[in-house]
Amino acid sequence: MIEEKYLFGSREHPADAWVVERFFDEMYNNGQERFIWVVSLIASRRGFVDDDSSCNFPDWTSFFEEDHFVGVQFGVYRPSPFAREVLVTDDECRRFLLEACRRFVCLHPEHAGAIESALSTPPVPEGPEP
Repeated sequence: MIEEKYLFGSREHPADAWVVERFFDEMYNNGQERFIWVVSLIASRRGFVDDDSSCNFPDWTSFFEEDHFVGVQFGVYRPSPFAREVLVTDDECRRFLLEACRRFVCLHPEHAGAIESALSTPPVPEGPEP
């Protein structure tokens, strides 16, 4: 059995912060290179989705109403009894992202340059809000 690694060490609890922290823990568990790649996707407002977790940004050009929201949506889907999605503000998302990166660099200082580069990925232009 593979031992899970944590940046936040989050466990299920009612606070919305748990969902965002668990998202970053999941990304870290999937490997250092993948964590850095996901940081670049979030920094550029592209988002990320897999079977276990997601980070979504609004898409005002989408035909689907569920893509029209304000903020950033994080979801964790495993273990299934604790599956949750939450919306956080853009500022809260940025704070969580920076804290996850700070903790990652403390554990892996050799990747400080890669994290800095990932955080400076230019954002994707947003579509107009209706």
